[in-house]
Amino acid sequence: ALCNTYILLYNPYIALCNTYIALCNPYIALCNTYIALCNPYIALCNTYILLYNPYIALCNTYIALCNTYIALRNTYIALYNPYIALCNTYIALCNPYIALYTVTLYTPYFFNGIR
Repeated sequence: ALCNTYILLYNPYIALCNTYIALCNPYIALCNTYIALCNPYIALCNTYILLYNPYIALCNTYIALCNTYIALRNTYIALYNPYIALCNTYIALCNPYIALYTVTLYTPYFFNGIR
């Protein structure tokens, strides 16, 4: 009697479980197909990663060297900007003197040439 009660209580659960299994089987089959299709792609991807890791490492080294060069160049520019500004000031101050010197030097020759 107890066994029959147990069977009566669990039959709906077993039926539900069987329905669940029946519904899941196509999904499981689809998932297995997906895994089977993906495995070659994953293997290819792993090969690609192995092949490109040295290139990526080389690229990272190049980027690090380039960044060092850029930092060095920026330091150079920062150090020489005041010098360039000073040089430009010097040129600006000298230009009138050079013009005056040129006029003073060549004016007599110019007027001598007219006579």
